[in-house]
Amino acid sequence: MQITPVQFVRPQERSTGLRQEFGVARNVAASGLVRPIHRVRIVISSSRDTSSRTRSFLNYLEYIFPFSVKVNRGKRNLEEVFRIARVLGGELLLLVNVFKGNPSSLEVYDVISGERLYHFLIQSLRLRSDYEKISLYNTRRILCIRETEYGCTKVNSLLIDLGATRTRECTVHAEVKFDNGCNVRFVDSMNREILFMGLAE
Repeated sequence: MQITPVQFVRPQERSTGLRQEFGVARNVAASGLVRPIHRVRIVISSSRDTSSRTRSFLNYLEYIFPFSVKVNRGKRNLEEVFRIARVLGGELLLLVNVFKGNPSSLEVYDVISGERLYHFLIQSLRLRSDYEKISLYNTRRILCIRETEYGCTKVNSLLIDLGATRTRECTVHAEVKFDNGCNVRFVDSMNREILFMGLAE
């Protein structure tokens, strides 16, 4: 799909664009589109007609990746999702595709150029809420890659582009292991699993 490039705008111009885009809303949060946010790097959305499990998965992704915000797709086409991402000042669009009600693949796009940077099939998925209750409170997080294995270079690049860093003060850790694909396990600072997904190119 060809995405029309957009020019960078000054913050005050972006604010005006928000008012024009969302009408009488005082800000994006007031429009009901997303929750109140600070800086945005990553906009997370999905294909249309998502299931409750896919919506839960989007909540986990928003929780894990720093400076991210979830945008409900609704009936919007992809061009409209890109426009919202630009209005929010996002750099990357993380799109979850759905097949038969389940998350089937991940795609990452450059918001400005529209270029697709990554595409991975989701071979397996396990949410912590599948087996116990969890509260995904929306606080500022620091994501680190704690360990990785040879054969998952592209997955490592994906995580780094989505905000993974190297520091001792991490709140979320990623463990990447190769086993007929790349298995990514996200854990909290107490080593409790948050999310597990098996990815393949």
